[in-house]
Order: sequence, then C-alpha cells, then structure tokens
Amino acid sequence: MSDYQITPDDIHKYTVAIDVTADWVASRDPRFPINSVSLLENRFNQAGETAYYIASGSATMKTEVTNWQDRVTYRCSASAVHAFDLARWSEDNGCRDDFLKSKAERGYGVCQQVTAQLTGVYGLSGILYNSHGMHTAGATGSCLLILPQSGSLVDDTFFVKDVGITT
Repeated sequence: MSDYQITPDDIHKYTVAIDVTADWVASRDPRFPINSVSLLENRFNQAGETAYYIASGSATMKTEVTNWQDRVTYRCSASAVHAFDLARWSEDNGCRDDFLKSKAERGYGVCQQVTAQLTGVYGLSGILYNSHGMHTAGATGSCLLILPQSGSLVDDTFFVKDVGITT
C-alpha cells in the first residue's frame, strides 16, 4: 500500500461545496432505523467507524450496493456538504487507479488512509470519490462519503423516502 499524504494546501485546493439534492441516493436496510449506520469495514471506513455512503444517482448506487434489491432506496434531503475531491486529487497526483481497486486488490487500505487524514478536519464533512462499480462497468459515477463529526449519526431527516424512485 502506498502512503498518500494530503497536505493542508491540498485540503484547501481540493475542497468543493456540493449541493446535495434529490439526485443523490442511498440504499438503506429496512430492518434498522433510517439514520443507522453499519459499523462493518467498507471502502473508506474501518470496522467500528461511522460513515454514510451516498451515490450520484440510482445507476451508481446499484453498482455499489450488491444487495440493493433487499433494501430501500432513499433520496437525500437538500443540504450543503463540503467534501474533499479525492477523484480530482488522485487524478492530479497520478494515483487515480490506486483508489479504484477492489478490496481483494487491497484498494480499501489507501482509501481508509485518506479518511484517517481527513476525519475531523474543521469544515470538511465528506469525501467525493469515483465509483468503483461504475468504473468496473466502463462508466462513470460519483459517490460521497459523509463523515459525521465525532462518530455521531446524521439526523433522521437526512434520508427521504420517495415512492417515485425506480429501483
């Protein structure tokens, strides 16, 4: 695993404001409260860490969540998120492919390394990154990792059930 260091200048240069609107979606397990979070290891969080993953549309979400048919798709309520643009940073630093590797290819380690550096940075509430599933399918899509401060949960109005979503 490579050791990628994100500098304070990088944080300033690559932080983007994202208006999360109804086109951002999340796949939620209906057996748990809407604002619950899995504490299992995932691309950007280690086991025991709180993180929410949302996708830039239904097609992207379906490539990212293998069991999406067993879940409920929610839109995200309108909010402003300040995210580190990992997609652009990795492209500019010649390491884009390292962040698109699967778990089996040891891709989670470099992603978790970035999360460890960015969690708790004042004013930063997420990481924007390229969808691994869409990349594998030969398409493009974006995902957004929401990092609640101090491991807290998002409020129960962040995810909005919309009967008009086609899954």
